[in-house]
Amino acid sequence: MTRPVALTIVTDHGLFGECLASLLVNSDMFVVLGVVQTCEEALKHVEQSPPDIILIDVNLIQPTALTLTQQISQAFPHVRILLLGITEEITEVQAYVEAGAGGYILKNTRFSELVAIRD
Repeated sequence: MTRPVALTIVTDHGLFGECLASLLVNSDMFVVLGVVQTCEEALKHVEQSPPDIILIDVNLIQPTALTLTQQISQAFPHVRILLLGITEEITEVQAYVEAGAGGYILKNTRFSELVAIRD
């Protein structure tokens, strides 16, 4: 068996983040290093405990998820960045990819599809 993927979740919706973390940990494919609610916490957390993947909720504000994506991709190029959102607008998704995101996952994705991010 391969080692679990280290993951950090960034969302300003505490219950959502905790529930998602619990599901991912119970899948035995992930180790959740933390669930943080602000961009500032995310940057500190990634610096202290670099994950393999950081999953960022696009609804973050001040600074935005786009700004956080840019900051992490520049400061921690080895961390894979995935965004979690509801838009299917190609221009918005493209902006995240151009900022350094490796992918964009729709919030209506089934959990079985979400865990495929480890590949």
